Amino acid sequence: MNKSKITALVTALIFLTNFSVAQNATKKSVNEPLTFIGGGISYFNEDVKESSKMALNFSICTMNFYLDFASNLAKGKGTELDFQSSETRISNKMQLNVFNLGYAIRLNKVSIFPVIGYGWTRSIYEDPIAFDTYYYGEAEGKFNFGIKSSFNLFGNGGLILGVGTFEKVNLSVWFSL
Repeated sequence: MNKSKITALVTALIFLTNFSVAQNATKKSVNEPLTFIGGGISYFNEDVKESSKMALNFSICTMNFYLDFASNLAKGKGTELDFQSSETRISNKMQLNVFNLGYAIRLNKVSIFPVIGYGWTRSIYEDPIAFDTYYYGEAEGKFNFGIKSSFNLFGNGGLILGVGTFEKVNLSVWFSL
């Protein structure tokens, strides 16, 4: 990761954190809970060969800080190894992952989450000789910049819709804690 990307990421996180002063004044009038968890699906527009472009997503928001993680949970056939053997061959599978951080800008029954994330893809290598094994190749990192919106639909729950540069579309349901 080069220095300019790290600087941009840190600057954006500091900018998002500075919203906390303005948000403290409106917390009591907002109809969304301060803490919720959610789960859903994400779609990636990446070449993942035979693996799914759809991923499972888990999110949590507490005191206006939002984070989520999504993965397509792709794996090879057999037992995972930490190393490559001489018979290992690349498969037609890839694993996708993304981790996003954001800050909730709370409105009446809607919250907006500008998010910054880091995603990665990994090729899966398989070795069918003797017994089935696989290992994950080197991760190829990608930044995700996006925006998500949370809609309070039924008091203590609702929907999250989002778009991004790496994680193209996200749809989740959330429930307050």
